[in-house]
Amino acid sequence: MTFWYHMSGSHVGTLRVKLRYQKPEEYDQLVWMAIGHQGDHWKEGRVLLHKSLKLYQVIFEGEIGKGNFGGIAVDDISINNHISQDDCARSTSGYESIGEGDENISRKPGNVLKTLDPILITIIAMSALGVLLGAVCGVVLYCACWHSGISERNLSALENYNFELVDGVKLKKDKLNTQSTYSEA
Repeated sequence: MTFWYHMSGSHVGTLRVKLRYQKPEEYDQLVWMAIGHQGDHWKEGRVLLHKSLKLYQVIFEGEIGKGNFGGIAVDDISINNHISQDDCARSTSGYESIGEGDENISRKPGNVLKTLDPILITIIAMSALGVLLGAVCGVVLYCACWHSGISERNLSALENYNFELVDGVKLKKDKLNTQSTYSEA
């Protein structure tokens, strides 16, 4: 992608080009940035847009500095494939390239979560939440039984409950005289 930009004045801020990935989770990847006064003339900017299985939008973001003296303009944006990768990645004066054409973008700081599959992140988070919830329920059950005198074998609340294991096997409580035993049903 090529474009022309003009940034002049003492209070000019920042011009950024980002890729915004849409689904399944929205996030932005900064690919180009220019900061401050770039002279009183138009300059060409180039960004290598990679092919991706995920849909993304190209976002131009201008940030004005404090004060009234300065302006940012962008013109003649062209997305085409007739410019070679080497020409697109070459350095033009006045801008800072952020990972253009970098095959190892995922190894840069702060990009770990961007490369993980959002479904995998959801599975990990929900599994951790399930383990935490199970631990809390176990502690609550233990405390409730301890306070109600389970040490004296007062199992009235749990006497008639049939516990079901994960695989569908149920534990039934059989009373033999004064002893309580559990067997698989």
